[in-house]
Amino acid sequence: TDVAIDARSSTTIRIEHLFDSPGVHSLAATLEHDDALAGDNRRAIGVDVIDEVRVVIADGDPNDQPLTSETDFLAIALSPFAFGGVDRSDAIRTTVIAPARISATLKSNRPNALVLANVPSISDQAKTDIVNFVNRGGSLVIFDGELVQPSAYEGPWVGADTSLTIPAAMDTIVGKDAALDAKPIAIKASQEPLSPWRNLVGPDESFFDQVDLFAYRKLMLDSTDQ
Repeated sequence: TDVAIDARSSTTIRIEHLFDSPGVHSLAATLEHDDALAGDNRRAIGVDVIDEVRVVIADGDPNDQPLTSETDFLAIALSPFAFGGVDRSDAIRTTVIAPARISATLKSNRPNALVLANVPSISDQAKTDIVNFVNRGGSLVIFDGELVQPSAYEGPWVGADTSLTIPAAMDTIVGKDAALDAKPIAIKASQEPLSPWRNLVGPDESFFDQVDLFAYRKLMLDSTDQ
């Protein structure tokens, strides 16, 4: 792309390029102007190109209405351009499936990550396939919800060569649904200097001050792991 810029002015251009392979690629811009310091008319940077991340979300409480399904906002956050109709590529390709299709999808799509969102229960075959998926390097994320049956997540889940146990067992839910006169449950802010929440608010603010929590599930750790 060639751009003409008037003296003492600025301009912004947008260039899209599809790289053929992942890795570090060089991207350079050159100002074609004859002067005594030709070397400083060129600037180059290294661009780290990654493979597309494939995420499969198992929706335990689907809904046909816009932005009412269990996973709508998560899918949009992961792939905003695709859902917004923007002609740009997302780094993450999101696929939403029914829990009954977990086994078939893991075998055919070979995703990088599997998200279980308010999935009530999981079949024994799906558990085996999930363990094999994690053992091959895949990532598993579990989101709780009102439909989740804690007994369905008890381990160990047995795979071909290994087994998997959820780090903490699900206990009872504390609190109720939000009501007009209900008082939110306070969340104690983390004081760790490297807390990821500090990147979302100012230095004198707490991220959790903006969150109204009305219910949460207790988790039980094995006494031998504490």
